[in-house]
Amino acid sequence: MKTLSCPPIPISDETKIHVILFIANKLIKSDISPDIYKILKIIYFAEEEHLKITGRTICDDIFIAMKDGPVPSKTYDIIKSVKRDADIYSIEGLEKYFYFKNPYYIIPNIEADLSKLSESNICALKKSIAENNRLTFSELKRKSHDEAYNNADERNNTISYKSMAKVAGAKEEMLNYIDVCSENDDFALFVSGSNK
Repeated sequence: MKTLSCPPIPISDETKIHVILFIANKLIKSDISPDIYKILKIIYFAEEEHLKITGRTICDDIFIAMKDGPVPSKTYDIIKSVKRDADIYSIEGLEKYFYFKNPYYIIPNIEADLSKLSESNICALKKSIAENNRLTFSELKRKSHDEAYNNADERNNTISYKSMAKVAGAKEEMLNYIDVCSENDDFALFVSGSNK
């Protein structure tokens, strides 16, 4: 019987890996455990900030409202693949980036490639790390159950970019910009340009 193999991670998802590496390395340098939950919530708050300022995403990810808070689904798929909790992407090639010390701590093998992140990406990530790195699981859960989370689409639990930007305090012009971009068929091009 032929064994089916998982596909390699798409090149378009490399930014997600470097965001994980950026956060995990910063946490370790601050003597903070780089656990999955904390990393995913830091990404969520960084995305809210980035949407507020630029109207664009950092990771071009879909946020799902799950029981313990919002989760960037594609980024979580990468983590689950390395952790071997799911056969979504081929583990080959991913192991060079990070591994798990135990079931929860992401340990980077390398530094993030900053050429994969824009200046605005880095600013939003640094701000989110500074504001959230010392919060406990309960504090992060409470904080991430914000208005955007509570207004997730009932059909598929997705959280809209506009709701995220609004929670972060985006001005009406930016919310309108995100609205227009969200309605366009070219929205994928809009978000993929966020790392240029």
